[in-house]
Amino acid sequence: MPKGVAASPRNRWVVEDTPFLSAHLSRFDLCDPDHHFAIQIPVRARLYPPLMDAILALSARHKSLVGNEVDSLVASHYYQRCLSILIPELDSVHHDSVDDLLAATIVLRLHEELDGPFSGLETTYHHSIGTRALLQNQASHISSVSGLRRAAFWAGMRQEIYASIKRHRPPAIRASAEMLAHLGPLAMDSAWAESAVSHCLNVLDFCFGDESMNADLYDILCEKIMRWEVERPASYDPLCFDVRRDSNNETNTSWDVRYHGDWHASAWAYILLARILLVIHNPRQPRVGLNRVSAWKNVLKEVHSKIKLLCSIAQCRPETPGPSLVACMAVWLAGDMVEDPPERRRILELLARTEAVHGWPTQDICAELEGLWEG
Repeated sequence: MPKGVAASPRNRWVVEDTPFLSAHLSRFDLCDPDHHFAIQIPVRARLYPPLMDAILALSARHKSLVGNEVDSLVASHYYQRCLSILIPELDSVHHDSVDDLLAATIVLRLHEELDGPFSGLETTYHHSIGTRALLQNQASHISSVSGLRRAAFWAGMRQEIYASIKRHRPPAIRASAEMLAHLGPLAMDSAWAESAVSHCLNVLDFCFGDESMNADLYDILCEKIMRWEVERPASYDPLCFDVRRDSNNETNTSWDVRYHGDWHASAWAYILLARILLVIHNPRQPRVGLNRVSAWKNVLKEVHSKIKLLCSIAQCRPETPGPSLVACMAVWLAGDMVEDPPERRRILELLARTEAVHGWPTQDICAELEGLWEG
């Protein structure tokens, strides 16, 4: 009989809920059609205790947030036990354990993201520096490594977008040339979602870095986003784009926007987030002068339109965490620019549903927005 996790009282809930475990790990597979995390990680975790502890910590944390099915102390127990082994191993990485170690840090980092408010300081990321160093060290070998490690790299890139926006700082890691080598015009369908993630990271580096007033770089970034939108495969066209109407036959505040796959919806979410950032951080935006007010009105209109589209994508795909999380990031960055009361209510509903379904902490964003809107 193969070795497995003993069904002790502490972890019986996760052993008996394998479908939930695979579904939860699948959030790391947004750009991976082979679903390496959902399929391989539960099996590999049986032979690598830190990875199993990271999974148990994440699963317990999610269950404590959604439905209060598990005491949060259970998550803390597995989290601390994982760190006690993981941190020493980050100082001396063996080639044979890179995949398991990287996967464990990615899973554990999601646990930490769920463990505090979005606008709070990063006080619990005990291993983030080690994780980023591991990603940077291995990035040059990405073209010759396993599909699992490639999937873990892109999951780490998406997590870095969250961390960058949360703390308004440039991304500590970005995709290397080796990681981008397979993202040409003839790349497989899901690779275009990875390209969208890379574009978003580059935009964040511009907005929060030392080059934020470089107009030439701004033009280059805008051109790359536009080329992605023009050249991406036809599979990224929406299956449906319909204007919803309310009971009074008035145009509603959201659109019905449907995409075929998770990576199609997630890719557009990251492209829209990059667009919002570029509109807000346009170095040519007049800061003084008589045309400043009219120019700013155009900014408000464009940002408002993109937030509306992004939230509509998230609302039409509530079971997929990617678009909902990206929408929450966009709302935290520019939700104060939304002025229409019905749309404000829909944003608050989206934030509440994201926390209820996926466990993402959004109460602080809701409180900040309500304070700004009422003021």
